[in-house]
Amino acid sequence: MSEDKKYDFSKIFEKVLHRPIHSRLTNDLITKTPDEDLTQLIIDTLQVNNKRKSDGELYSGLTTGQKIIYSTYILETQIFNGGFGGFYFNTGCELNQFLERDLIAMGAESLADIVRRANELNELILADQAEPEKLYPLDIEFHKLIDVDSLEARRVRYIKENIEQFISA
Repeated sequence: MSEDKKYDFSKIFEKVLHRPIHSRLTNDLITKTPDEDLTQLIIDTLQVNNKRKSDGELYSGLTTGQKIIYSTYILETQIFNGGFGGFYFNTGCELNQFLERDLIAMGAESLADIVRRANELNELILADQAEPEKLYPLDIEFHKLIDVDSLEARRVRYIKENIEQFISA
Protein backbone atom coordinates (compact mmCIF):
# COMPACT_ATOMS: atom_id res chain seq x y z
CA MET A 1 0.00 0.00 0.00
CA SER A 2 1.39 3.38 -0.94
CA GLU A 3 2.02 5.99 1.76
CA ASP A 4 -0.85 8.20 0.56
CA LYS A 5 -3.30 5.27 0.78
CA LYS A 6 -2.53 4.34 4.40
CA TYR A 7 -5.14 5.01 7.02
CA ASP A 8 -4.45 6.76 10.30
CA PHE A 9 -6.49 4.38 12.44
CA SER A 10 -5.86 6.38 15.62
CA LYS A 11 -7.75 9.32 14.07
CA ILE A 12 -10.52 7.05 12.83
CA PHE A 13 -10.95 5.40 16.25
CA GLU A 14 -10.80 8.77 18.00
CA LYS A 15 -13.60 10.07 15.76
CA VAL A 16 -15.73 6.95 16.30
CA LEU A 17 -15.26 6.89 20.06
CA HIS A 18 -16.07 10.56 20.55
CA ARG A 19 -18.88 11.10 18.06
CA PRO A 20 -22.11 12.46 19.53
CA ILE A 21 -25.00 9.99 19.71
CA HIS A 22 -28.44 11.58 19.40
CA SER A 23 -31.71 10.06 20.58
CA ARG A 24 -33.71 12.46 18.37
CA LEU A 25 -33.03 13.81 14.92
CA THR A 26 -34.07 17.24 13.68
CA ASN A 27 -34.07 18.69 10.20
CA ASP A 28 -31.29 21.05 11.28
CA LEU A 29 -29.11 18.26 12.69
CA ILE A 30 -29.49 16.12 9.56
CA THR A 31 -28.85 18.97 7.11
CA LYS A 32 -25.78 20.19 9.02
CA THR A 33 -24.19 16.74 9.32
CA PRO A 34 -21.38 16.19 6.77
CA ASP A 35 -22.15 13.59 4.10
CA GLU A 36 -19.45 11.23 5.39
CA ASP A 37 -21.18 11.12 8.82
CA LEU A 38 -24.82 11.10 7.73
CA THR A 39 -25.48 7.35 7.56
CA GLN A 40 -23.77 6.80 10.91
CA LEU A 41 -25.92 9.55 12.46
CA ILE A 42 -29.06 7.71 11.35
CA ILE A 43 -27.79 4.26 12.40
CA ASP A 44 -26.60 5.47 15.81
CA THR A 45 -29.98 7.07 16.53
CA LEU A 46 -31.87 3.95 15.46
CA GLN A 47 -29.68 1.72 17.58
CA VAL A 48 -29.68 3.92 20.71
CA ASN A 49 -33.48 4.01 20.60
CA ASN A 50 -33.87 0.28 19.98
CA LYS A 51 -31.42 -1.41 22.31
CA ARG A 52 -31.92 -5.13 22.93
CA LYS A 53 -34.04 -5.59 19.82
CA SER A 54 -33.14 -8.07 17.12
CA ASP A 55 -32.58 -6.76 13.60
CA GLY A 56 -36.05 -7.94 12.59
CA GLU A 57 -37.76 -6.35 15.60
CA LEU A 58 -35.94 -3.07 15.05
CA TYR A 59 -36.69 -3.10 11.30
CA SER A 60 -40.42 -3.68 11.78
CA GLY A 61 -40.84 -0.44 13.75
CA LEU A 62 -39.05 1.87 11.31
CA THR A 63 -40.25 4.29 8.66
CA THR A 64 -39.74 3.29 5.03
CA GLY A 65 -36.62 5.44 4.75
CA GLN A 66 -35.16 4.19 8.02
CA LYS A 67 -35.74 0.60 6.87
CA ILE A 68 -33.85 1.22 3.62
CA ILE A 69 -30.89 2.84 5.35
CA TYR A 70 -30.76 0.30 8.19
CA SER A 71 -31.04 -2.86 6.09
CA THR A 72 -28.49 -1.76 3.49
CA TYR A 73 -26.06 -0.60 6.17
CA ILE A 74 -26.32 -3.92 8.03
CA LEU A 75 -25.93 -5.82 4.75
CA GLU A 76 -22.81 -3.90 3.72
CA THR A 77 -21.11 -4.05 7.12
CA GLN A 78 -21.85 -7.76 7.49
CA ILE A 79 -20.67 -8.60 3.96
CA PHE A 80 -17.38 -6.81 4.64
CA ASN A 81 -17.13 -8.60 7.98
CA GLY A 82 -17.91 -12.18 6.95
CA GLY A 83 -19.52 -12.32 3.53
CA PHE A 84 -23.06 -13.44 2.87
CA GLY A 85 -22.57 -16.41 5.19
CA GLY A 86 -21.71 -14.05 8.03
CA PHE A 87 -24.62 -11.79 7.14
CA TYR A 88 -27.14 -14.65 7.29
CA PHE A 89 -25.65 -16.07 10.49
CA ASN A 90 -25.29 -12.75 12.35
CA THR A 91 -28.73 -11.42 11.44
CA GLY A 92 -30.59 -14.68 11.88
CA CYS A 93 -31.90 -14.24 8.34
CA GLU A 94 -34.28 -11.55 9.63
CA LEU A 95 -33.57 -8.97 6.92
CA ASN A 96 -33.15 -11.13 3.78
CA GLN A 97 -36.73 -10.75 2.60
CA PHE A 98 -36.53 -6.94 2.60
CA LEU A 99 -33.12 -6.29 1.10
CA GLU A 100 -33.88 -6.72 -2.57
CA ARG A 101 -36.77 -4.25 -2.32
CA ASP A 102 -34.73 -1.80 -0.21
CA LEU A 103 -31.79 -1.85 -2.61
CA ILE A 104 -34.08 -1.27 -5.58
CA ALA A 105 -35.68 1.67 -3.74
CA MET A 106 -32.21 3.27 -3.63
CA GLY A 107 -31.60 2.50 -7.30
CA ALA A 108 -29.06 -0.28 -6.63
CA GLU A 109 -30.61 -2.87 -8.96
CA SER A 110 -27.34 -4.70 -9.65
CA LEU A 111 -26.68 -5.17 -5.95
CA ALA A 112 -30.31 -6.24 -5.48
CA ASP A 113 -29.75 -8.95 -8.09
CA ILE A 114 -26.72 -10.28 -6.18
CA VAL A 115 -28.76 -10.29 -2.96
CA ARG A 116 -31.63 -12.12 -4.69
CA ARG A 117 -29.24 -14.83 -5.90
CA ALA A 118 -27.59 -15.07 -2.46
CA ASN A 119 -31.00 -15.38 -0.79
CA GLU A 120 -31.98 -18.17 -3.18
CA LEU A 121 -28.71 -19.97 -2.53
CA ASN A 122 -29.07 -19.48 1.23
CA GLU A 123 -32.46 -21.23 1.09
CA LEU A 124 -30.76 -24.20 -0.57
CA ILE A 125 -28.01 -24.16 2.05
CA LEU A 126 -30.56 -24.13 4.87
CA ALA A 127 -32.29 -27.10 3.23
CA ASP A 128 -28.93 -28.95 2.99
CA GLN A 129 -29.13 -28.83 -0.80
CA ALA A 130 -26.02 -26.66 -1.29
CA GLU A 131 -22.72 -26.01 0.46
CA PRO A 132 -22.11 -22.66 2.21
CA GLU A 133 -18.96 -22.17 0.12
CA LYS A 134 -21.23 -21.57 -2.88
CA LEU A 135 -21.88 -18.08 -1.46
CA TYR A 136 -18.23 -17.07 -1.87
CA PRO A 137 -18.47 -16.07 -5.58
CA LEU A 138 -21.36 -13.77 -4.66
CA ASP A 139 -19.20 -12.20 -1.92
CA ILE A 140 -16.57 -11.43 -4.57
CA GLU A 141 -19.17 -10.08 -6.99
CA PHE A 142 -20.64 -7.88 -4.25
CA HIS A 143 -17.20 -6.49 -3.32
CA LYS A 144 -16.36 -5.70 -6.94
CA LEU A 145 -19.67 -3.98 -7.58
CA ILE A 146 -19.60 -2.00 -4.35
CA ASP A 147 -16.35 -0.39 -5.52
CA VAL A 148 -18.24 0.97 -8.53
CA ASP A 149 -21.76 1.40 -7.17
CA SER A 150 -21.30 2.94 -3.73
CA LEU A 151 -24.09 2.09 -1.31
CA GLU A 152 -22.87 4.86 0.99
CA ALA A 153 -23.35 7.51 -1.71
CA ARG A 154 -26.79 6.10 -2.45
CA ARG A 155 -27.73 6.16 1.24
CA VAL A 156 -26.62 9.79 1.62
CA ARG A 157 -28.58 10.82 -1.48
CA TYR A 158 -31.66 8.93 -0.24
CA ILE A 159 -31.50 10.56 3.21
CA LYS A 160 -31.18 14.05 1.70
CA GLU A 161 -34.05 13.46 -0.74
CA ASN A 162 -36.33 11.96 1.96
CA ILE A 163 -35.28 13.87 5.06
CA GLU A 164 -38.79 13.88 6.53
CA GLN A 165 -38.57 10.09 7.00
CA PHE A 166 -35.65 10.52 9.42
CA ILE A 167 -36.82 13.38 11.64
CA SER A 168 -37.83 12.18 15.12
CA ALA A 169 -41.39 12.76 16.30
